[in-house]
Amino acid sequence: MNHQQNQTFVQFEQAYNKTRRSDPKYVQYEQHINKTRRADPNFIQFEQAYNKTRRSDPKYVQYEQHINKTRRADPNFIQFEQAYNKTRRSDPKFVQFEKYINKTRRADPKFVQFEKHINKTRRADPKFVQFEKHINKTRRADPKFVRFELNHTRKRRLDPAYCDAEKDYNKIRRLNSEYKKNEQFHDIQRKRSKNIYNQASVAEQLIEEFNKDISTACNYICTCCEQLWFKESVVGVYRACNISEPLYSQCIRQKSSFDGSEYLCLTCLNTMKKKKLPTLAIYNKLNFPEKPDVLNLNSLEEKLVAPVSTFFQMRELPSGGQHGILGNVVNVPADNLSTVKMLPRHLSQSQTIPVKLKRRLRYKSHVMFENIRPNNCIAATEFLLQKPLFETYVTDGLDKTWLQSHTTGLDNTWEKFIKKERVDCPTEKKTTQLFQQ
Repeated sequence: MNHQQNQTFVQFEQAYNKTRRSDPKYVQYEQHINKTRRADPNFIQFEQAYNKTRRSDPKYVQYEQHINKTRRADPNFIQFEQAYNKTRRSDPKFVQFEKYINKTRRADPKFVQFEKHINKTRRADPKFVQFEKHINKTRRADPKFVRFELNHTRKRRLDPAYCDAEKDYNKIRRLNSEYKKNEQFHDIQRKRSKNIYNQASVAEQLIEEFNKDISTACNYICTCCEQLWFKESVVGVYRACNISEPLYSQCIRQKSSFDGSEYLCLTCLNTMKKKKLPTLAIYNKLNFPEKPDVLNLNSLEEKLVAPVSTFFQMRELPSGGQHGILGNVVNVPADNLSTVKMLPRHLSQSQTIPVKLKRRLRYKSHVMFENIRPNNCIAATEFLLQKPLFETYVTDGLDKTWLQSHTTGLDNTWEKFIKKERVDCPTEKKTTQLFQQ
């Protein structure tokens, strides 16, 4: 028979078997025949010998592996197998029979030894270990499998027979000195890892709480004293609803915080409950004056206007990451009037000039180097000289005649530079004469 005839026969046989399998009477008859044969010890012995002979043939083993691999790659076969197993598992008789078979096999020392050998051989194969890890990882990622495993373990724990069997099994295993040592070692490692995990989790929790507490910082304004507080140090103004007039109007000033709500600090609230005006209340004229535009100076301009120049070194502290002063603090009295006189003047009030601030003029290095606005420095000096604090440091006023004369002199110089007559060169004269001709 050629290949085509063999293929035709196989197709015919498959169709014939499929037709017979669809007949309930034939299926029932086949089940009866198989049950009768399974009850015959001679047939079982013959079947086992036959299977053993086939398993000893490398070609047959290779062919069987190929068939199984091909079937496993077929989605239809996998789906059919899963449905078939699910149907069998739902049959109480089959489940009971399977338990009986497993219990019988577990009681056979040869089978137990053979199973250990098989597992040991598979565990020595890196490919199998990697495949098993992949399967376990995939199953653990399935919520249904995890839920099923938990329920299955819970049911087994509720079974007294299973608990007794587990205790006896663990008792027998602990009689082995090697197993006992390994178990003690794993217990120590588990306790250490648990302590480390607990310490790490506590540290992470504390850090998280600290970051959460400092995330808002002192952003909450007290409507009575206008001081900045943390969230734990303020309460809503509704807590002061029982305060009588006129104290309520004097303290509640409709000053909202960044979130649009109005708060009271605990210090002011406790004082108000005693029917007293808080010591630091804004009503006591303790509010900060508004900063005028003339004092909007940069850092170097503030240094030039200040009557005292302070020099010190700031270094990072070894612990905590904060900064502190290293060495002495040097206060150098500055003659700001002479400094202002040294600044050049110009017609444009937006002009800036580069200035280097040195400890001494003979030094090459400088402390600060920045562009400043001379007019802003002069205006700030004039404004500060009117304040009582500057009178203790600056006794002489600003020489306005010097300012006027200096400004007028620069203006005249600039006008002369613009109106200066141009001097014609000889080449230009010759070119003009030729052009006229």
